[in-house]
Amino acid sequence: MAKEESQATESQDSVKKKLVDPKYFEKYGKEKNNGDQVAVALAAHVTEGGKIDQDKLWDVAKTNGIDMDRYAHLNIGMQRMNVGNRLRGMVNKGIDVKIGKTKIAGVEKETKKAA
Repeated sequence: MAKEESQATESQDSVKKKLVDPKYFEKYGKEKNNGDQVAVALAAHVTEGGKIDQDKLWDVAKTNGIDMDRYAHLNIGMQRMNVGNRLRGMVNKGIDVKIGKTKIAGVEKETKKAA
């Protein structure tokens, strides 16, 4: 029986590796995110026991003015990805975001002067 379980686990792992391009698997690895400030804070706040808490995710979105109705049809992983991308975009536009007790300051970008 142990051999069958081992083979099942191996085949599940090979399916996962085929679904995720190896270059992305290497880049994001076990953390499943790019490791930036938004990703780390979001993962720490909304993940419990390896699962994403949808209520917490939606609270983060609401706090930062993100309308989750447009993402409600997506699975929870895609919802989390979209919230992370939107928060990252806000930070890059100079807008401060709040994830739980963590505040991330928006980045002021220098504007190019016309010649």
